[in-house]
Amino acid sequence: SGDGERIAFERQDGVFTAAADGSDERRVEGAPANFFEGVDLSPALSPDGAWIAYFLPEEGPHGDFWVVPASGGQARRLTFDLAIGGTPVWTPDGQSVVFSSARSGGRTLWRIPIDGGEPVPVTTGAGEDREPAVSRDRRSLIHTNERMSYVLMLLDTTTGEQRELLEQRNTISLPAFSPTGDRLAFMIDETSSGQLFTIG
Repeated sequence: SGDGERIAFERQDGVFTAAADGSDERRVEGAPANFFEGVDLSPALSPDGAWIAYFLPEEGPHGDFWVVPASGGQARRLTFDLAIGGTPVWTPDGQSVVFSSARSGGRTLWRIPIDGGEPVPVTTGAGEDREPAVSRDRRSLIHTNERMSYVLMLLDTTTGEQRELLEQRNTISLPAFSPTGDRLAFMIDETSSGQLFTIG
């Protein structure tokens, strides 16, 4: 909470709040249990301690963002698109939630008012933007950007010199030299199937 007095956390059987020292633990009635292994609800307590925002997976890792009173009660859905997401955080004024979501393709950051409405993009691009945090003065936002890339490298075994031939986000696999050694063949996994490419 904004005053540092309470925390929110999850266990497999639900969402809880407690005093900062771990005492006075309370289960938040109305918040769900998390039955999906490997996907976190990531509960976040609002600055005034009144609300908890969380991500609820409904179809594997796909789900939506919700808020529930920290004292327990009826949960309210904020998003309605069953996208991969996680890690909601509150703006310091407690009026909006910032979250990571793959709702438009790449995983980027979005903001939605807790009163409802359409999510507004905060970051754009290829992603993968995760784990946001907003400064108390609301002038800065930090987040991690995870970009998995694959690089096809050529190593000269006599000199130890390496040269990058190709870098991209789809998996590059099974490189092989042509019989004459002047070209390389390799696979790139695109969507659900692999494609064969060559490079000189």
